[in-house]
Amino acid sequence: MNISICILNWQAAPLTLQCLKYILRLDNINSASQQVDIIIVDNGSKDDSARQINSFINTSSFKRFHFIQSTENKGYASGNNLAIDYSLQHLSPDYIWILNNDTLPSTNSLSALLNAANNQPSVAIWGSTLLDQSGEYIECAGGSYYHPCLSTYTNALKGNPADAAEAATSLLKPLDYIEGAAMFVNADVFRKIGLFNEDYFLYFEELDLIKRLPSGWGIEWCSKSFVRHIGGGSMESEIAEYQSNISALIFTRKHYPYCLPFMAIFRFIAKIFRNTLTGRWHLNQALLSSYAQYFFGR
Repeated sequence: MNISICILNWQAAPLTLQCLKYILRLDNINSASQQVDIIIVDNGSKDDSARQINSFINTSSFKRFHFIQSTENKGYASGNNLAIDYSLQHLSPDYIWILNNDTLPSTNSLSALLNAANNQPSVAIWGSTLLDQSGEYIECAGGSYYHPCLSTYTNALKGNPADAAEAATSLLKPLDYIEGAAMFVNADVFRKIGLFNEDYFLYFEELDLIKRLPSGWGIEWCSKSFVRHIGGGSMESEIAEYQSNISALIFTRKHYPYCLPFMAIFRFIAKIFRNTLTGRWHLNQALLSSYAQYFFGR
């Protein structure tokens, strides 16, 4: 069994190194029955990230690191695609685990995913139980529900106690998508339908991937796989605001074109209201810029 773990870094080496330390504590990471490779992509960082990551790799006793340095930041989808493509070309993976660099997987999180995947081979993509930073409450149970005409989402079982996760499985209705912060993907998904769509610089790439799955390829929540999500990562709020709007418009036009007029108006008004109400006036400029770029190419 070959597993590739993909981590994307952009100017956040301390977060990435903390994530890597947790990964190296995973159960059976050096097991003879499975080969685990860790692929780290530095997505065009302009700070000291590459040196710090290289130093960590060179002093680690774990020898199956692969470090890719991109000369520019083309976005989340593009950065992860570098790791996924490398894995497919060189490592013959059975599964590819995509983790945000601001996640902290529990020691049994990978073994739980493998057990679930072995028991349900028809599932194409598994999501872990994402916990909040404290580790006490569920941030989302594998994934979320998407409301296309509003371009909003609801995290599955958000706020439920972490220790009640397994008991809450009966409360979960089918997910619309798996949260991109922790996606355990059968490698045949990428072999058969291609990689992430790089039209999305940031956000919505995981929704687009799920929409492209052939009929009969399921997605599921692995309740026993726990991953803490620190949140925030290396994003700047103006960039996040701009790119989330662009991606929402692209995704809606592609998959729910009948929703686009209403969704575009609703999202714009809701964002203006939220930013004004919370005193984040600077985000309104990013909102205006994203709509001008999408609709008028400016």
